[in-house]
Amino acid sequence: MRNLLRKVYHFLVNSNLLVSIAASSQVGLTYLLIGGSYNYLIILLVGCITLLMYNLSIFLSLPKEPLKSPYTRTQWIGRNKLLFYLLSSLAALCSVVIFFKYMLDFRLLLFLSLTGVVGLLYVLPVFRVRGKWQGARQLPGLKVFHIAVVWTLLTAFLPIIEHIIDGLVLPEALIYQIGVRRFLFILLCTLPFDVRDMQRDSVYGLKTIPILLGQRKVRLIFYCGVVIHALVSLGFFPHGELVYAFWITDFILLIWVYKYVFRENSYIRSYLMDFILVVQFVFAWISTYFFCAGGFL
Repeated sequence: MRNLLRKVYHFLVNSNLLVSIAASSQVGLTYLLIGGSYNYLIILLVGCITLLMYNLSIFLSLPKEPLKSPYTRTQWIGRNKLLFYLLSSLAALCSVVIFFKYMLDFRLLLFLSLTGVVGLLYVLPVFRVRGKWQGARQLPGLKVFHIAVVWTLLTAFLPIIEHIIDGLVLPEALIYQIGVRRFLFILLCTLPFDVRDMQRDSVYGLKTIPILLGQRKVRLIFYCGVVIHALVSLGFFPHGELVYAFWITDFILLIWVYKYVFRENSYIRSYLMDFILVVQFVFAWISTYFFCAGGFL
């Protein structure tokens, strides 16, 4: 059983299905925060778009002989190219069906198109860096901020815009706080990856924040960021019960990063930070359920 779970986990990580599920979970969390009904088409769509964007990034950087790569994920893709392309094709097909069959509002399609352009800037060679045309990931220190912006647009503002179009009135303060909290939390989940990938990023010539500032400063920034996120969650309204869910998730993230990223620098275990995005939604849903039901919280 343990071996089976390990194989499933490795499959979810290497195929990018885990990060796709994480993105869908964060969309669900936004619906929970704004008190609106879940639009499962939007949740599925964001998951498919996330899978496509991450797989495209890998495809564009895939070496000619992936089986000779020193990196586990690259080797896995080299052994499972057909499956990798099949999952990407299914995600693309699903996105197209949702786009055209269910006729999403034009304003949503426009927002998704603009977000897609911002996301593609991560890998498309449109920036002149050191005499070569490169993607945004090559710009010094921009990588984690670019990822956080795209995730915030997709998982926070897309469902908010959808509900506003449907006539739901939301306080501006709530919208801003959801956006700021989501951006900060995605940064916290992304920054440790750059610490883990310092050696590989230096080989590819990337100037990430850990390379520019050093590991010690980045660790301090991370710990301060967790505290700031906890304080932002404390002021969250009107759903005060969600503070518990956010605090528990912050604590899990803090312990996991300290133990398996900053100390052991475990490659495969660090991907559980994607799973934390799912856990955050689950805790928030449980917390809200018990409050609404008059439970023990």
